[in-house]
Amino acid sequence: ANALGTVFGGQIMAWVDVCAAVSAQRFTRCSVVTAAMDQLTFLGPIKQGDVVVVQGMVNWAGRTSVEVGVRVDREDTRTGIRHHTSSAYLTFVAAGRGGAAALAGSGAAPCPAADGSPGSRALPDGSMTVWLASGSPRRRQLLTDAGVAIAVHPPDVDETPHPGEDPVEYAVRLARSKAATGPSDARVVAADTVVWRDGRIFGKPEDRADARAILRTLSGGSHAVTTGVCVRHGDRVEAYPVTTEVRFRVLSDEEIARYVETGEADDKAGAYGIQGRAAGFVATVHGSWTAVVGLPVEEVLDSLRRLA
Repeated sequence: ANALGTVFGGQIMAWVDVCAAVSAQRFTRCSVVTAAMDQLTFLGPIKQGDVVVVQGMVNWAGRTSVEVGVRVDREDTRTGIRHHTSSAYLTFVAAGRGGAAALAGSGAAPCPAADGSPGSRALPDGSMTVWLASGSPRRRQLLTDAGVAIAVHPPDVDETPHPGEDPVEYAVRLARSKAATGPSDARVVAADTVVWRDGRIFGKPEDRADARAILRTLSGGSHAVTTGVCVRHGDRVEAYPVTTEVRFRVLSDEEIARYVETGEADDKAGAYGIQGRAAGFVATVHGSWTAVVGLPVEEVLDSLRRLA
């Protein structure tokens, strides 16, 4: 699913282009889910090349951004079984008064303000580059797409969990440790993402056999993804966890093996990347999609503004 969108006068409109993976012989469900609008579901039949238009009012009171997730499910009309086909997401970032907003997304440009002037994607003061204490290309891309100027400084910290350490506390502790590597006068963002279930942490796989074992464990059930965040500016610090529940459909050994051989699992906590080929493993997501990718954009932008 490819998605574009705009905001005008507080109203979101998103266009969902059904991708070539959708067959004209199959019914397809397209869902748009956001924290600021009710879930909007469109039932088939739709076919390759169709465009679904979604629009709804957004209450911007107290919000600096709105995340909209888009997914397309292919339903086999013979069995009634639905298969996740593709996903996309948009993050709308408020940039000024009157409902002016920018659209954060791959290759997206700022959306026009209500008065027709260009919207700004920068933070309100626009004066400081954020010190990103992370080497993650996904966190770098999320912040860049949200219009934040960053300088990347991968930290050198010990990421070994303490014996019996709670996964949520572990994620926040590492985020704090990473943020502490930045200069005292900088605006620093640090994060650490942990995949866990029943207190067990699923880190980056040791090898591809370990990756296959992790995915077999996660198959057909729910697990938690916690991103610990630490935002610091001078002596002011905000540190907190953002936890999302992710449920996988049942995965066959063959598709697990094919996925692992792509190499995408090699450097991912939990041995998968929700923004990549593993999007097809996901049945449901409850919480922040960007937190699963590696950084809860809405919460981080709010923290940066509070500490500006």
